[in-house]
Amino acid sequence: VRGWAVGMEEVEEPDLVSELRLVGPQLAEALSRVSDGDLDRIMCLLRTAGQQQLRLIPDRTRRVSQMVDLFLGETAATCRRFIHAVCLFCALPLALETQLMSAAGEGCPTEPICENEQADTEPPDRNRKRRQEGSFPPVPEKHPCIVSPEMYKSTMKRLLLQRYQRVSQGVRRLVRLHETCVSLVNRNTVKLKERVDRLWGDTPGLQDSDDGVDRVVKIMDLLQPSTTSQSRVIVLLGSAGTGKTLLMHCVGHHWAQGAFDSFQFFFLFEFRQLNLIKRTLSLQQLLFEFFLQPEVGERDSMFDVILANPRSVCVVFDGYDEFCCKFTALRRDTPVDPRRPLHMAELFSSLYTGRMLQGCTLVVTCRPKDVMDLPLGAVDEVGEVPGFDHRRVHEYAQDYFKDSPHREQVLGHLMSSRTILNMCYVPALCFISCVCLEYLLRQRSPLTSLPHTMTQFYIQIIMAFLSRRQVGHLPEGPGPPPSLLQRSRQEIEELSRLAMEGLEQSNIVFYAQDLPPAVLKFASDSGFFSRFEVKKEDGSEGMGCAFVHLTMQEFFAALHLMTSEVVQEAQLKKKFNLKSRWTTKTDPKTVFTDTYHLYVSGLASRDCASFLGQLSRHSAAWVEKRQSAILKILRSLATGTLTGPKLVELCRCAYETQDDNLAALVGNRSRYELRNFRISPVDMIALAFVINNAKKQVCLDIAGCSVEPDCLDILPTCNYIDSLIFRSRKYDDRFAEALSDILPRVERLQKLEFVSGSIGEGGVANLARALQSCPHLTELNLSDNFLTDSGISLIANTFPMLKTIQSVNLGNNTCTVDGIINLVKTMSSCLHIQEIHVNGTKEAKVLFYMDSDTQSSAEAQRRRRTGAGRTLRYGAFVLVTGRGGGVLCE
Repeated sequence: VRGWAVGMEEVEEPDLVSELRLVGPQLAEALSRVSDGDLDRIMCLLRTAGQQQLRLIPDRTRRVSQMVDLFLGETAATCRRFIHAVCLFCALPLALETQLMSAAGEGCPTEPICENEQADTEPPDRNRKRRQEGSFPPVPEKHPCIVSPEMYKSTMKRLLLQRYQRVSQGVRRLVRLHETCVSLVNRNTVKLKERVDRLWGDTPGLQDSDDGVDRVVKIMDLLQPSTTSQSRVIVLLGSAGTGKTLLMHCVGHHWAQGAFDSFQFFFLFEFRQLNLIKRTLSLQQLLFEFFLQPEVGERDSMFDVILANPRSVCVVFDGYDEFCCKFTALRRDTPVDPRRPLHMAELFSSLYTGRMLQGCTLVVTCRPKDVMDLPLGAVDEVGEVPGFDHRRVHEYAQDYFKDSPHREQVLGHLMSSRTILNMCYVPALCFISCVCLEYLLRQRSPLTSLPHTMTQFYIQIIMAFLSRRQVGHLPEGPGPPPSLLQRSRQEIEELSRLAMEGLEQSNIVFYAQDLPPAVLKFASDSGFFSRFEVKKEDGSEGMGCAFVHLTMQEFFAALHLMTSEVVQEAQLKKKFNLKSRWTTKTDPKTVFTDTYHLYVSGLASRDCASFLGQLSRHSAAWVEKRQSAILKILRSLATGTLTGPKLVELCRCAYETQDDNLAALVGNRSRYELRNFRISPVDMIALAFVINNAKKQVCLDIAGCSVEPDCLDILPTCNYIDSLIFRSRKYDDRFAEALSDILPRVERLQKLEFVSGSIGEGGVANLARALQSCPHLTELNLSDNFLTDSGISLIANTFPMLKTIQSVNLGNNTCTVDGIINLVKTMSSCLHIQEIHVNGTKEAKVLFYMDSDTQSSAEAQRRRRTGAGRTLRYGAFVLVTGRGGGVLCE
């Protein structure tokens, strides 16, 4: 699922002799090129007998090869000393040096052989002399730790390699870092906020617009050290579950294998684990106690090396959205000492703003909605980590079901179910969705009756995970035992309590010791939990656990609300809130994906009564009462005044309940004003649900919203839309082309406004073609775009086919006088038009009056014959024509 990181674990002891044996020929070749003096220093690490044996071999190549063989027979401690000596004296290939230093790891005493390892019985003074001969050469005083940084670096590499191995277990497709790209986002605060609003929600957006994107770069090219004395700060955005954590561990893995060689040190921290630390920490304590300790007695000297070389240090903070604190910058007059303990928020902000370890490269990952909490003035690059798109969802599912005889059937239903497909844009949820679909196949459930709502789908996910635990794999027979939920009720009850507790405390990591062992085993075996090692506040190691995805924790928290008697009915309203999608810096930080209220609403559905009844310790009447209480809250919200984002959230809640009466109440309005947030396909599905249940003509007014192309495909299912308004510069020719494809299917459309947009020749050509198939259109407004004379002419040519058109507004475009004259000529036969307004460089207004029942037939004939009533205003002059002719005056 998600690559949950393993925190600060003990490094496993490798088989040094095996490693040496594998690279023996390469070592011998490298040693053959060192000086005789350096070779003698390395040889002194061997026992006396071995040294004497080597000195009897005249051929240098044979002597070097024999020396390597002798070290293979020594102890692990001696092998470790040998490796460090070789790395010190030899110019090894980078890959070989990385492999050797990773194998050697920690512990490199300067004495070649301990006294209890001596095979020879020698006088004490002889032993002392040999130890001196076998020691590493003296290091100049100004560089007292020339060996220690290499030892620390090699141990760090091995730690990162082991972490990535654990994090990537179970991942079906590993990250190909050299192919991984990120979209660099414009750091302008306004444009970035627009981009963030587009990316808001539980799934990433799929709009193919490049709004706010500067360019696309490979992650390998992005992570470069600072070229100045200032720190380099990179912020990577991505929705929960898109793989940011796995990506950062993959970067560490590649660094350990020799990539990003400009960095000498690579530190990786996860905010979800740092949340467990309540005490103050210095930078030295953070780096060493909560990532990797140096050799005993070398902490201070190692830290001095890091402080003296900040440009060679890369520090990653993963998951700022999971940090329990907001950004807390120190006052400018507050001195910053890297050895002075600070609160975690202050320590992070000091690194972020470059007041500490100035010159380092700092990488911060977070979800889009939390980036506005960070001071963007200190940021060098803002990148966006992509989730899955249609193609990658299809590829992932195709690989998952490669051995299934129903693969094509599953793929067809998956790609056509907007609710499930919307979840699958998040890689972690794509895996969960595939598990659920596999379960439904094994149950022989018809895929044509897939769950319609997220809540119903998550119920099936719970059943799928329980079934996997039941028999160790998905059952072949028809369905799990009816008692499966009841038998797991106690464990699910405990998990639900824990999920709610974490939700209220913004906590997603739990100490395993705080859970009953049976519950922990149940959650891990079922797949609800991932387990990993963490550092406790005192620096000791412990076991931590977390739900496999944030939405899983939110669903279990919703279960707690709906089944626990601890939550009184009077408390329900306090625990249920609609989320706004407008982000501000003053918003309280929240870890979660804001789907909790949707699951609560969905569980209030009549279809979920049986599921809740099996989990609750109460009667069916109690469950029904709890469901009714939630529906009552939703009805009270429906009668209030709501902003556009909260109105859409309420529509989604109503959709989750599948309650037609509630939907009709929510939809009892004549206008939907949606401003400056992302509208996803599931939002549009929910809007269609409430609009169709209300059975009331509505105007859909969308301004500044990011609208995905799939949303437009859903518009024709809203059977009662009679007015469409789109208002934003981001709506360009591509958007107009997508809109043109669906306009003829909006059967009740009477009014279309596409204003303050970016329509040019291509867009208006598509719109003109579509307008011919809108038989009920009475008003058209294309003002404030980029229409030229030819574009206005294309629109004018549709007028004879628009039999019901009354008003056309083409103001604030880029037409000329000639274009207006041509427009008037085109209109000469369209007496049913009541008003046309054109504003190019000057003002022009044309009023045509349509026939009506109040006019006599004779009057109508007179108007047709004489052209009376047509008025053209251009500049300050007005000319009324007699027979449809005349001269345009300025």
